[in-house]
Amino acid sequence: MGVSLRQVAQEAGVSESRASIVLNDRLDISVSAETRRRVKAAAERLDYRPNPIARALRTRKSGMVGLIIPNATIPFYNEIIQGIAIAAAQKHYSLVLACTEFEPRSELHYLTDMEQRGIEGIILVALDHGDAAAVQEVARRLPMVFVDSYLADTDISHVVTDNRRGAQLATEYLLGRGCERIAFMGSRRVPVLEERFHGFCETLGQHGVVFKPRRYLQRGEAEIARLVQKERVDGIFVSSLHGVVEVLRPLWQLGKLVPRDVVITGFDRPFFPADSAEALQVMGIVREPLPHVEQPRLEMGRRAAELLFERLAHPGGEPVRQMLAPCFREIFAENGAGR
Repeated sequence: MGVSLRQVAQEAGVSESRASIVLNDRLDISVSAETRRRVKAAAERLDYRPNPIARALRTRKSGMVGLIIPNATIPFYNEIIQGIAIAAAQKHYSLVLACTEFEPRSELHYLTDMEQRGIEGIILVALDHGDAAAVQEVARRLPMVFVDSYLADTDISHVVTDNRRGAQLATEYLLGRGCERIAFMGSRRVPVLEERFHGFCETLGQHGVVFKPRRYLQRGEAEIARLVQKERVDGIFVSSLHGVVEVLRPLWQLGKLVPRDVVITGFDRPFFPADSAEALQVMGIVREPLPHVEQPRLEMGRRAAELLFERLAHPGGEPVRQMLAPCFREIFAENGAGR
């Protein structure tokens, strides 16, 4: 059995309540410096370890914050997790991670479960088909911050990239490569994705190019093949390059090369599953770097955690909305993560 609080108090020659005040770093109650020294020395000699469950019941603080993301295997989220974990550690908080696998029901399950388990606050990557009303309801009871994406019709703080600016950079790259018939592929169901589409269309318009609605698609390999064959599309803006294999596969089947026949760009590092032989074959049509908009993932995670801890320290207040600057990179993708 571990050392109890009573044993520490006896070793230090103080009452149990006095030892508890010192070991819980209570500064609102006057305790002499000598008493604090004796209690901490006794705890160190006895190798005392506080019971986190008992402390949580007593203080109503679990010392834990939650992070809910769509998928932990997608490299994009790794640095967001890292940024949040570093900030949490600096505040002496543990991080509880949950993955929704892009299922709204899982998102709501984890939100409810974390609240019931005493998680003090939650950072959430919103799904593009999530239940805004249900998420907002949880946020009324528990501090919450969105990171990377957020849901419309909510008043929850968020940290995102300037998606409109990122779309402008990527679209200017396509135009600079001489593309004239450009398609857009990606969902528009959350504000950040809608911003990418608007930034894309605005930039085309600024260069005198009219975007044709039939060149917009949410996803679908057959649709990509149709656009390349019938519309003679020579450039594709992919809202998220995490699923770039879905874009490359029909081009590979048609014998097209990138960027000789079709130029591809979009947001985030291209992701090729390292355990997929077909993905390796498809990747063979990429003859030059796959350029992309790079988001400041580590900084997004850090800022989101800081916002959450600010909410924990000072509940209430107006939502805070932070927008970070992206950059544009021309970097070869590697199996598994890119570089």
